[in-house]
Amino acid sequence: KKYLKTTECWLAFYKEKPVGFADVGYPKENVFEIQALYIHPKYQHKGIGSLMVNHLCQKKAQEFSKCIVWTMKFGPSLSFYQKLNFTKTNEEKTWKFGIPIVKLEKDLK
Repeated sequence: KKYLKTTECWLAFYKEKPVGFADVGYPKENVFEIQALYIHPKYQHKGIGSLMVNHLCQKKAQEFSKCIVWTMKFGPSLSFYQKLNFTKTNEEKTWKFGIPIVKLEKDLK
């Protein structure tokens, strides 16, 4: 319950069918975080994830100055976010099962 009170879930639709979601949280003032982004494998590589991230950043830019995301340091999502103008920071940490993750951010103003 505590988690649900501090996050939002945004759904992605393709031809009126839900095909993905983004989980958004608010770690500090003026910053929102994409905590999870998932598009069903059948609908990946169609631009849905990019549209969803761009839409979130556009909508949230009215209230927030920055978007952050943590992603796998050596995974395909790193280049996905970089193509959407997110910049890799120097912040890194170890996630579950010893997976290295890196923080990216995007200025919205």
